[in-house]
Amino acid sequence: MKYPRISVITPSFNAAGTIDRAIQSVLAQKYSNVQHVIVDGGSSDGTFNIIQKYQHIKWVSERDQGQADAMNKGLDLANGELIVYLNADDEFAPGVFDKVVSVYQSSGSSSKFMLVMDLTVREANGLTWTAVPSIKFEDIADPAKMLFPYNPLSYFYHRKLQETVGKFPVELKFAMDYWFLLRAYKQAEIHYESLVAGTFYNFSNKTSDKKSSDAECLKVLIAYYKKALPIVFMLHPNVIRAKRMVAQFTKQ
Repeated sequence: MKYPRISVITPSFNAAGTIDRAIQSVLAQKYSNVQHVIVDGGSSDGTFNIIQKYQHIKWVSERDQGQADAMNKGLDLANGELIVYLNADDEFAPGVFDKVVSVYQSSGSSSKFMLVMDLTVREANGLTWTAVPSIKFEDIADPAKMLFPYNPLSYFYHRKLQETVGKFPVELKFAMDYWFLLRAYKQAEIHYESLVAGTFYNFSNKTSDKKSSDAECLKVLIAYYKKALPIVFMLHPNVIRAKRMVAQFTKQ
């Protein structure tokens, strides 16, 4: 049986308190053909010392332009057939890689393959809930729903899909995943499994960060429609709703 290589790409910066947990969650998969790439932004808190303990990790530690830039660098270093991004403060659930490969091979191992799964979200206040994404473009592109996968650890895809979509825009600080998903959902052969892929530790409790993230997602959506429908995009109901919501964020 062929075991396709999975490249796990982890951007990190000053993540000494969580990076080991993320690395261990990859090792716990016990998958025989995995590559773990860590792109560290020049941490000063000991993150680098933890990464160096693991000889199997392919890493680089240098200043970058932010998370999107680190994700792009990681993709350049990766050589896996399947790609997944794992943030340094999150973790995979046991057995996820085997399930991904099973679905990938049973579906024909297409270069347009993408598998979307559920996600456990743990908030700073202790609340834990399960995010169930949609695989319909109209659901992720509707500002009233925004049912896209909230964290990139919950979707795996063939690297050629990203090569077709392109690299993440480095100017984006929060919505680089959403930028990718809007385009990938139009081109991918998307599969869904009712399986928790891992845990997203959503511990940022800054209201300003939440507003900035939501506003950037909406602006990414507006820009998508502007390029896809340049003549009539202003009349699209999703664009109208998104503009209204951005205006509300500005007023608050």
